[in-house]
Amino acid sequence: MSWTHGINAVEQAIQNSPKQIEKLWLVKSKNPGPARRRIHDLAKKKRVRFTFVTPEQLKRELGDVVHQGVAAQLEAFKYADQNDLLNTKENACIIVLDQIQDPHNLGAVLRSAWGFGATGVVITKHRAASVTPVVRKVAAGAAAKVPIARVTNIVSFLKDAKKENFWVWGADTKNTKPIHEIPLTGKIILILGGEGKGLRRLTREHCDGGINIPTQGVESLNVSVAAGILLYEVQRQSLHKS
Repeated sequence: MSWTHGINAVEQAIQNSPKQIEKLWLVKSKNPGPARRRIHDLAKKKRVRFTFVTPEQLKRELGDVVHQGVAAQLEAFKYADQNDLLNTKENACIIVLDQIQDPHNLGAVLRSAWGFGATGVVITKHRAASVTPVVRKVAAGAAAKVPIARVTNIVSFLKDAKKENFWVWGADTKNTKPIHEIPLTGKIILILGGEGKGLRRLTREHCDGGINIPTQGVESLNVSVAAGILLYEVQRQSLHKS
């Protein structure tokens, strides 16, 4: 189990995954303010049990963090089965993150994945960020909405994906085509590499092709920014085709 804290993170947890909340702590106050009143009312509506505590109790549990008077303890995160992500006859878009280590980047990617309708996200088990309280907070509820799988070997996952007729595109800056020149419809996988290093050699070799985002004066974009742009293009092409 892990704690998440802060008005926005806790509100999203109550709204999107109330059954995963083991404990909900609210700092007791005569004037809690509209945001904490909203948390209180939402917890009642979603039938999430809560306990009033003192600021000292919350500090002992969480340490010196900006909790805004609210905290929720969540059950251990449940990852999706990687085969379930591939088992679809419909259009699908899966984001694969090749050793993304910054939890803030992972959280931001999850948020974009939810916002633009990605059907799943795949992360690596080793040398990569997992779904932690920080990731859940940054994702603002997306971690409970988008299926997330962890794999030991990305290459094996890509081989399985190709057997299910997925096209695999690797985001890179060299020897690639701009996003508007590549058909991003049907069953596709978009792979983004780790901060600084980009895609690993074996990962790149198992892509059907490379894809880039044209920029002016910037060699590369932050991984979460790149994910958002790529997913927007997928959505745009899908809407245009329909």
